[in-house]
Amino acid sequence: MSDVVQVVHAGVQRDLSFWDKHCDMAPGDEVRQGPKAMTIVDYADGASFKIEGPAILRFASDGVANPRQVEFDRLSRSAYLVLGRGEVDTVVALPGGNELAGRDARLSLHDYDLRALEIRNSGPEPVVLRSPYLGATLLTLEPGHRVLLPVLAEPSAFVPHLTHDATTGDDARGRLVVTAQPEIGLRVDGDAIEVRGDGPVTAIARACGARVVLRPGEQMRLARAPLGDPRRKEWDE
Repeated sequence: MSDVVQVVHAGVQRDLSFWDKHCDMAPGDEVRQGPKAMTIVDYADGASFKIEGPAILRFASDGVANPRQVEFDRLSRSAYLVLGRGEVDTVVALPGGNELAGRDARLSLHDYDLRALEIRNSGPEPVVLRSPYLGATLLTLEPGHRVLLPVLAEPSAFVPHLTHDATTGDDARGRLVVTAQPEIGLRVDGDAIEVRGDGPVTAIARACGARVVLRPGEQMRLARAPLGDPRRKEWDE
């Protein structure tokens, strides 16, 4: 009653009224909701999602598929996921090119000013995470642990024809690694890396999962800064 929740069936969008709050979803359907809305998604095997605040959720597979697949195009406040037990795996695509997969786990997801996503695993089973920031590396999130993943507007996990790289930092402070196409020059300068468009054409470098596009003659200085503990948004209770 406080905010609109919309559902999209076969490309047709409609608002759910407060007297008509339940809807069966099929592959390709979406849920879209505003700042004060909440949606609860229930599956027959006991899996459930609770989504609060602005969000767009798409169902990429049938509810009984294995793996079950859902996609968050937007998650601007929080979500609480209970992954199903038994033999069904759940794969969840998250903003910023991030992804998680697992079964029999309780997870809480919280947005940090649209630039990071905190994931906490309450168990009992671990889940596996994939992030463009980590490249091909998979991260196992054990019960009782949490992780902050960057949410980048253009994650671009894979950029073709990267031929050389430069690295600065260390294990204690964290490392910055920049990989680039042949037309881009890289130079380490203390805790930063200078990126220059040295070639005759526009070229691409990859840094922290994001693409850096430079035209000939352009240059940029990249420095690694930790996310720290950014100010949380002040939500209207």
